[in-house]
Amino acid sequence: HHIKVNRPNETNALEILNIHAQNLPFKSNDARRRTLEETINDLFNPKHLLYKVNNYKFTLADAVSGAMLADIVSQAKLIALRRDLQNKEMTGVDLIDFKQAVKKTLDAQQGLNHTYDIQDFAERHGIPPKDINIERL
Repeated sequence: HHIKVNRPNETNALEILNIHAQNLPFKSNDARRRTLEETINDLFNPKHLLYKVNNYKFTLADAVSGAMLADIVSQAKLIALRRDLQNKEMTGVDLIDFKQAVKKTLDAQQGLNHTYDIQDFAERHGIPPKDINIERL
């Protein structure tokens, strides 16, 4: 069985990211807010192209899910932990950690099969299934 769950928009994605990052050590609450907002801006960057579907741009934002957001937080935490262990200091997570996590996510997504995501994308753009033309970028 498949259950269709809509992709989070930027506002919903920020809320989900906040939930998963609630126990992470940031330098300050302001740094936390800025880091998570910048992470969302990075995730929803229209330059993060995965496909062209009938000349429409299918970006990383079209594949964002709650699981992806949770994974980005986990990756950022591990990046920060490795850095702190190597440097023998405790700095916590920062924007650079999240940017690296988004980059890793983009790289991983470029190799995945997005059949269901593309079908939903085509449906939102009024493209009949038989007319879908996909170009992987």
